[in-house]
Amino acid sequence: MERRNDCFRTEVSTEFTLDEVEDILDRASDDNNICINEPPVRPQGGDVYLYKARSKEEERDFRFDQYRWISKGCNIHSKRDNNPPVRKRYYYLKDPNGKGKDSLSGFKRHVYNIVNRERDDAPLLFLIHYIGDASLHKDTNHGNSKSTCRRFIPVKRKVLHDIKEKVNKGVQPINVYKDMQSEMSTTVNDQRRMPVDRPRNLKQVENVAHSVRRDGRLTNDEIFSLSELAIHLDGFIWSINLYPDLVVVLGRRDLLENTTEMLRMSLKHSDLPQLLSYDTTFTLGDFYVSPLVIRNVLLKGDPIYPVGFLLHERKFKAYHDEFLNRILSELNISKGMNIPIVTDRERGITKAIQNNFPSITNVYCGNHVLKDVESWVKNHAGGQQDIKVLKDDVEQLRDATNVEQFEMCYRRFSLRWSAAFKAYFDRELKYDLLKHGSKIITSGFPAFRGQITATNNISESMNKLIKEQNEWK
Repeated sequence: MERRNDCFRTEVSTEFTLDEVEDILDRASDDNNICINEPPVRPQGGDVYLYKARSKEEERDFRFDQYRWISKGCNIHSKRDNNPPVRKRYYYLKDPNGKGKDSLSGFKRHVYNIVNRERDDAPLLFLIHYIGDASLHKDTNHGNSKSTCRRFIPVKRKVLHDIKEKVNKGVQPINVYKDMQSEMSTTVNDQRRMPVDRPRNLKQVENVAHSVRRDGRLTNDEIFSLSELAIHLDGFIWSINLYPDLVVVLGRRDLLENTTEMLRMSLKHSDLPQLLSYDTTFTLGDFYVSPLVIRNVLLKGDPIYPVGFLLHERKFKAYHDEFLNRILSELNISKGMNIPIVTDRERGITKAIQNNFPSITNVYCGNHVLKDVESWVKNHAGGQQDIKVLKDDVEQLRDATNVEQFEMCYRRFSLRWSAAFKAYFDRELKYDLLKHGSKIITSGFPAFRGQITATNNISESMNKLIKEQNEWK
């Protein structure tokens, strides 16, 4: 019988005897030329393969031949006491129209290997024999999948092992997925093996990363784990409140001390473009994270870093009160420092700043004001032209440098506004722009001189980083 591709033999329709199995495996143990070290790809009935694993972790990778099998157990055979036992595993093709462990005996896979060898360096060698009609196989979806048109092919154990190794080194799932996709594109010669040699999709990588994090937890009790972290990470978690809601204040003490020194320097050098920014991340698990972020104006490019974090379950003013009271009091920001704190217009945050630190100038992010205008127009069946006109009007009001200019623009623009938008602007935006969002206020700070618009982009950057680190999209 001639070998076809990487087959050891073809068209073998009868089962092997033990003598034949032992002879073949003994010969293959010293002859790598007749062995493969990758799983077969959709073999046909009668095909025989000799699979020699390169390492212990690849020992069972022969199973990933892109069929789905149901194990029917195994037997260990031995003719004589002096001969090593031979293990024979039995697999039947999974019934594509059945449920659970329903199988078809019309296509089978027999796997043989010698067990209990005394040699520690004995090769991880398997004789694999396919018997029957391979056309009985039909691609099917995973049993738990809601989609019936997506075929499911399990990936090799080594792929999952490589994912875990990369995750343990701190590589984020999206980068693990990209790296392994590119690696496979250049290293896998047989494109047919791609489905088992690389991650199925990003979700699979994220699931493996989740299991790695779960296995690394101190306990499965999140509150207990949080308490343990507070003990072991000395000084990082400042307070934990459990009732009525979970509220955690945390941050690095050394960064808080550095920030205090940097703010003192900003007091001496009033031209430094310093600012603080405070914002809340959304859709981050079952809670929110609000970081207080600052620029390091002493370094090139003004890189940002977090001063502290508030972790909270609900967006209540009381929680922002507790956090800001604790941090801003320690930073000892005075009115003469000429340093603004930029936020969006979330009422819980703005009221907390106003009530507890009235001497601090709270500047509203200009981008959020424009987004609010766009959202209002869309909710009132306005078109793109309406959005453009109204956003241009609000931008000009935001850029006004004195009250007279603001009021003059307002009177001119409001003549062409609808009654509904004028009412909305007067109720929601006019005061906020005059007192917190226009250049009447912002032009007095070095951070917003010239044509620079006040934004909380540094908070948005920090929020993006937090979400990426936690694999949230």
